[in-house]
Formats: sequence, C-alpha cells, structure tokens
Amino acid sequence: MKKRILTIIAVVALAVVMVVGLVACGGKKQVSGFDIDLARAIFEKEGIEVETRKIEWSQKEIELNAGKIDLVWNGLTITDERKENMQISIPYLTNEQAVVVKGDNASKYTKLADLAGKKVAVEKESAGEGTAMDIKDNKKIDINVKSITAQIDALMEVKSGQSDLAIIDSTMAGYLLNQKDGSYTDLKIVTISDYEQQAEEYGVAAKKGNTKLIDFINSKLVELQDTKYSEIAETYGLSSRKVKMTWTTSLTGDEWKSELKNKKKVVIGYTVNAPMGIELDK
Repeated sequence: MKKRILTIIAVVALAVVMVVGLVACGGKKQVSGFDIDLARAIFEKEGIEVETRKIEWSQKEIELNAGKIDLVWNGLTITDERKENMQISIPYLTNEQAVVVKGDNASKYTKLADLAGKKVAVEKESAGEGTAMDIKDNKKIDINVKSITAQIDALMEVKSGQSDLAIIDSTMAGYLLNQKDGSYTDLKIVTISDYEQQAEEYGVAAKKGNTKLIDFINSKLVELQDTKYSEIAETYGLSSRKVKMTWTTSLTGDEWKSELKNKKKVVIGYTVNAPMGIELDK
C-alpha cells in the first residue's frame, strides 16, 4: 500500500513538473526587431548581454526611474517634454503618425471633418495620442479618443470594428499592412488632406542624468551607421527612414559602464511595436 501511495505521488509530481514546463515554454518569447537588433549589435560587442523586458508604454518613465529597465529603446518619439524627464540620444530614425481605417471605408476619410463623431484608438501616452488630442482640442473636431495599452491593440480595434480608426506610428502601420501573411490587408492608411503631419524622430532614452550611457550609445550609432545600422534598417524595410548621425564623444575608455552599475547586461524596455519590437514564440 505504501509503495502504491509513493508511486501515485511520484506520478502526480511528474505531471505537475510537465505542466509547469509546458506553461513556461509557452510563455517564452523570442524578441527581435530593428531596435532590439540594433541594441544587441551595440552592446554584445562590448560583452554586455541585452535582456528585454516588456513594459506598458505609459509606464516607461516609472520603469526607468525604478531601475527595472536601463533603456527605453522602442520607437520613442523625441519631444521637449521627454528630454526634460529622460536622458535621450541623438535621433536615429524618422517617423510620422498614420491614420489607419478599414479598407472598405478608406474613401470616407479624406479631411478632418470626416473624423467628427468617430472612435479613434491610440496607445496611451504615445505620439498617436498626442495627434488625436491635437485634432480634438486644437482643430476642434469632436472625436472619441480611446487610449489603450499598445499600438497593436489600437490596430486590432479597427480590424475588429470596435473603433473607426487608429492613429499609430507610420513605421508600424507600413510594416504590418504589407506583411505577406495578409493579416492586415483589410486595413489601409489614409491621408487627411487638411491636416499637416508633423515629422518625428526616434531616440533611445535612459534615466535622467545617465549622460555617459547615452554618450556611449550616440558614439556607437555614429560608428555603425554605414555598416550594421544600415544592414538592420534594410532587413526591416526602414532604409528610407535612416538619418545622418554625428556625435563627438567625451568618454574615455568604458566609464559608461558605471551607469549600468557594472552589470553584465543591459535591460531594454519594449512593447510589441513591429518592426521596432517583434515577439515570436520560441
């Protein structure tokens, strides 16, 4: 009887281990994308491992200040406000916002007045949200702005019919709407003729005051711009968005590592924002 009980316990324990193992494997993601690949090209050459940590975009500054991440490297639009609150690199890529609608409805959206009364999905505290609020507050167009967790969720709002349009990064919209699997071919980017899009630039952000770490990143961006930077941009169809970068470093040796507390890794905060940050099942 005792032997039978022990056998049953062993079987149950094995089953628990298998279930936990399957859950763990299923939960792991392989993270890549333009920003992640570029970060790896810069840091791994220095013997620093790149660890990715998925964050909510609206919490990025909190994550930085709490030390949970070292960098936000995920299509971060440079603004004066962000430069006051975070240490931001030189611009390394251009962007603008894109208005995305169902393809069948594209002809209905040509000017600002066509947006009146519509549900507009945006990522919370993103440049897309800023554009939507500009349309609502400054252009006086009565739109219903729905701020949600991620840009991909804003896109899915339109795809599912829960929102009439989404305002997201053009880099993301152009990449996803042209994927060969056809997941988003029912959506279309439209041009609002009487709304002038503002040019944007992406930067890498660290905690305010981490000047040496950002100085190092700036110098490496310049160093790699004709090699690895260009190669990665071509891989993700972003060659037309490259910028010419210049920077004169004040660093000597590897003093920048002090702002990583001499760790052997750097933690990059990201969201699912293809082609900047992409998740695949392992």
